[in-house]
Amino acid sequence: MCSRRKISTVSEVTEKTFDHEKQLTEERDWSHVRQHLAALSANLATLSGGAAYGWTSPALPHLQRKHPDVDHPFVVTPEEGSWIGALLPLGALFGALPAGFMAEKIGRKKSILLLALPYILGWLCIIFANEQLLLIYIGRFILGLALGATTVLVPQYNEEIAEDAIRGALGVYLDFSLCNGNLLVNLFGALLPFTWFTVASATLPLIFLATFYWMPESPVYLVLGNRMEEATKSLAWLRKGRSSYDIQGELKYLKETLTMESGEEEESIVTLIRSLLRNGLSSSFTTLKTLAIVYVLVFFQQTQGIDAINFYSVVIFMKSGVGIPPNVSSVILCLCQSASDLFSALFVDRIGRKPMLLMSAAMTTVSQATLSVFFHCKDHRIEIHSYNWVPLAAMIVFVVGYTLGFSPLPWLMMNELVPTKMKSWVNSGAVCMNWSLVFLVSKEFPAMEFHLGRDVTYGIFSIMCLCSFVFVFMWVPETKGKSRQEIQEALRGDKK
Repeated sequence: MCSRRKISTVSEVTEKTFDHEKQLTEERDWSHVRQHLAALSANLATLSGGAAYGWTSPALPHLQRKHPDVDHPFVVTPEEGSWIGALLPLGALFGALPAGFMAEKIGRKKSILLLALPYILGWLCIIFANEQLLLIYIGRFILGLALGATTVLVPQYNEEIAEDAIRGALGVYLDFSLCNGNLLVNLFGALLPFTWFTVASATLPLIFLATFYWMPESPVYLVLGNRMEEATKSLAWLRKGRSSYDIQGELKYLKETLTMESGEEEESIVTLIRSLLRNGLSSSFTTLKTLAIVYVLVFFQQTQGIDAINFYSVVIFMKSGVGIPPNVSSVILCLCQSASDLFSALFVDRIGRKPMLLMSAAMTTVSQATLSVFFHCKDHRIEIHSYNWVPLAAMIVFVVGYTLGFSPLPWLMMNELVPTKMKSWVNSGAVCMNWSLVFLVSKEFPAMEFHLGRDVTYGIFSIMCLCSFVFVFMWVPETKGKSRQEIQEALRGDKK
């Protein structure tokens, strides 16, 4: 009898424990909803930028009169078309420069909200260009200013509002939104006349402004400014839904971590150079290691050929002879990008950053090499008519592989690896480098195809993809599930 009572008691305790753990899990999942909501609202700015980024793909065939449904009064030359594509990343380069410092001075939320103004102004310039090519140039440059600032400010905001367990998913939203903006503008281009798909794109920053206005400020920014009451309210909103959550405990840990970082001398680029000159490489080894990882990841992110595909996908499909309408092929490509980004958002905190980067590099290497071989055969008049499906298949493999890893993860890891005291200049510098490379690739891609040939051009991209695989395998650390402090300890080589 006594034995039965003991078994019954143990069973009841086990059941209560299980129910309690289940309740905590459900509460934790519910509390994550608001963090996802805030991150997605911020990324509506990125969605607007993605539409601006991908606008040239459906627009250039109209502007160059290569589209059967032309409804604008002037024609642009290939050289002018390359400038229309390249002025956006050039503007992004200049937009990224002050963004980090603006976030420190007026806050993450206000800085992001202000992005709506250049987005709206840029689209208005293009809509009312009529016969003024200069207005299209100005509009593209202004849109670039907004997009460059977006890629600095939004990842920082997402990283600072997120708990460690979902930091990866929130970080991937930037690229997910860029891809969906690109998808939307290609859908608009396939379904609407030139003027109206541009007008449709101009509505996106208005939706962003009406939505993100209601979101909280970053608790990290508020703690840095010693605005503890506002930081408490921000965290309470972001973590709402969990009865047992210790907000004061998180605030205390956050303040201690930031105080420890700010207790050291603020590591500006001038400070870093002085330290190197006085004490040699060993004095700033961790900083240099962080910089090398971040900047090399950004370098490989933009030298794998994604910008050539995003900016000129419709033109590429026209030249390749795919038996599907070019606009439809471009939409298929964008759908694959969005699906792949969604997979990345769902699994990056389970699989890890490094395995996904390696898988990404392997897929992009194979697909770019395939395109190189295909265009070599086509340009040398080798009979491949029955293989005209290859470019679409190879480009699908490329965008799926690229968006699994090298598209979203450098943005995420930039904010994970760089300590708060260095973010304003390191992140701005990395984003400037990113957009400089986008400008270079998008501007020179048509010239590369013309002078080197399509086979050599895609062969070069394939080699860059292979080099990125080697770099990630050898030198990139795993950051999955680690706190800010644990990541910095790993970079320093501390062992527990």
